[in-house]
Amino acid sequence: MEISNSEREEGRSSLIYRYITGQFPHNYIPTTLNPCDVNVDVAGRAVKLTIVDGHDDGEPHLMRTQQYRTADVVAICFGLDHERSLWHIESRIIEEVRELGRRDLPIIVVGCKTDIRGEVQRKLTDGNIGKTIVQSADITYALQRIGAALYVECSSLDNAGVDEVFQHAARLALYPPQVPPNKRECVVC
Repeated sequence: MEISNSEREEGRSSLIYRYITGQFPHNYIPTTLNPCDVNVDVAGRAVKLTIVDGHDDGEPHLMRTQQYRTADVVAICFGLDHERSLWHIESRIIEEVRELGRRDLPIIVVGCKTDIRGEVQRKLTDGNIGKTIVQSADITYALQRIGAALYVECSSLDNAGVDEVFQHAARLALYPPQVPPNKRECVVC
């Protein structure tokens, strides 16, 4: 399982750190964490996930190619408080995943930082407009364009939805979605 996005502060490393340690990283954590193996129970069956924290800043292209080609699932994160990170998935990351990975590689899009919604709502109520969150319509539109197998939201701070991200990833690795006949490619060499 590759967890990817090249934007900083969208919640990717915090999500992984929270899942692995059970704690939120209140202090700075590196932009990429070392790969680690975890077992996830899916309907009584143990599924081994190798979690790779993918970040393309300075990471060799060859390394990312290998990660995408061997991945069974890719989870791509964006910050719900950072519209640019969603745009970045559409404009850059998804192209790289499709180019370097298998054509049928299931993609989970993960909206991180759901805890920010309450903060933004309070500021709007108080008339103190600052941060905004990515609108549901924009997310839906992006998911359609990306062709994501699944969309989930989580908060590493509140530990809300964190386990579900990895449960869904394990299920998709075990039971990948079937590619409809009209979406299959025919290559003649």
